[in-house]
Amino acid sequence: MKLDVQTLEEYGSVLLKLKMYPYFDIAHYILMCLAVREDIQTYQSTIPNFHKRHPLACYLSSMILCFGGGILVHFLLGEPILEDFKHHQNLVLATACWYLVFFSPFDTIYKLIKLKPVKITLSVLKELQRSRKIYDGVNHGFHLYPNSFIIIVVCGAIKGAGSGFLTIIERFNRGIYLPNTNETLHPSFATKGCLLAAIAFTLERKDLLNVSKAAMFFGVATIFVYVKVMSIFFKSFDPIVPFENLSSAVFFGGIMDALRKASRNQSAVNQKTKENKNDQASVDVDSKKIN
Repeated sequence: MKLDVQTLEEYGSVLLKLKMYPYFDIAHYILMCLAVREDIQTYQSTIPNFHKRHPLACYLSSMILCFGGGILVHFLLGEPILEDFKHHQNLVLATACWYLVFFSPFDTIYKLIKLKPVKITLSVLKELQRSRKIYDGVNHGFHLYPNSFIIIVVCGAIKGAGSGFLTIIERFNRGIYLPNTNETLHPSFATKGCLLAAIAFTLERKDLLNVSKAAMFFGVATIFVYVKVMSIFFKSFDPIVPFENLSSAVFFGGIMDALRKASRNQSAVNQKTKENKNDQASVDVDSKKIN
């Protein structure tokens, strides 16, 4: 068992030392631009060649998602929201990915990305980067507010899943407003997973968990990669849903609601049975009168 822990720590140390730029960033930028294009096909399919008719709107929407986590964290912390754009190489790289996803000759890049092996590879790289973003967000929050658990957790979670919260804004930028698709109403696994991972990293940073940061990082990254790969094959795959249903039943009145519903259903059945008996009695009385 000791060897296993050491192995996890070694793998985690390797992942922590990986340089995210440029390959992991490329995967992230490509998948964010792909998400914008697929969202256009879903909600704006009535407008042919939307991305060609409105390239500026598509570009801004893509950049909002590409840098969403950083933008939102800087906004919440009162820092310059364009802080991430000071590194021009990141913006240039994201712009190149946007152009290739939307305007490559014969849509070659888009068709290539849609192939499952390619999409799985990009998703693995992106989820490893997401884990690093959560880790960096927790460290950033800890540096600014070392005594605030909530701010540290929020920084980590938003850093990893900020693009989901800004989706409503990037859609509004493209001329559509879908308030019912807000991430706070229907949180995805990415949002829930980032929150749990941020809590785990915060507890480790506060020395409340007897786990090394390398082993913790490896575990978080493995879970994110596993769930993402499974979701490519099974669209509704979310391992947190059963626990949500259980907690809803125990802590948020789910059991009482079920009991009330069962009671109402039983009352309705009893009332229906009583009415049927009354109707049958009336029929018997009428038969006796006729006889």
